[in-house]
Amino acid sequence: MKRVDMVVSVVFFLMGAWVLWQATMLPTFSVFGPGPEFMPNLAGILLLILSTILFVSSARSREPLPEGFIPDRAGVIRVALILLGLMVYTALLDVVGYLPMTFVYSLFMLLTMWRTRWYKSLLVAAAISGGLYWVFVMVLEVPAPRGILGI
Repeated sequence: MKRVDMVVSVVFFLMGAWVLWQATMLPTFSVFGPGPEFMPNLAGILLLILSTILFVSSARSREPLPEGFIPDRAGVIRVALILLGLMVYTALLDVVGYLPMTFVYSLFMLLTMWRTRWYKSLLVAAAISGGLYWVFVMVLEVPAPRGILGI
């Protein structure tokens, strides 16, 4: 685990530095107090601190990788399918629309990751997409891509 933790800590350290650099492009103050730069700065600083702690603690440990840490071939294929599905979801979100694409992606995730029965997957995917649509679009009034279907 030592090497994995060290690599992850370096990646998150670089991400924190990138977030801090990007936050410098935002206004520092607004009329009512801290501006939009505040939260990215806080997140970047937390990433830097926590990744440094992880790096130091993993450099001190002598713990080997746990058994079964590296996924088998089927696990790698499932992860690749999910990443591919996420890329397709983001690529088609504006074209097809939020509600149908979220339903299709949820159904895809349920069938590939959790391998549930198809009728249960249909119900859960409908509940997920409908619930997210209701919360974000109806209650919070966040605009969602409507797509060619208009929904």
